Amino acid sequence: MTACWPLQGMSPAQKSVLISLADNANDDGVCWPSIATIGARTCLSERAVRNALRWLEEVELLKSHQRFGRSTWYTITP
Repeated sequence: MTACWPLQGMSPAQKSVLISLADNANDDGVCWPSIATIGARTCLSERAVRNALRWLEEVELLKSHQRFGRSTWYTITP
């Protein structure tokens, strides 16, 4: 999580989603919170969370792993 704080060039929503994911991540940077959980923790709407996740993935700070019929898991790479 410490590596995420100094990152610049993102909106407050993007930063809060990244920090929320980092707070949930294990030592390998892997976590699997739901969109609803991230939204509740960051006080953001589902749409804002999805937009932030999409942006974080585009700039390669995050990689999402889709599991059909199961939750999505994320790897943070700050």
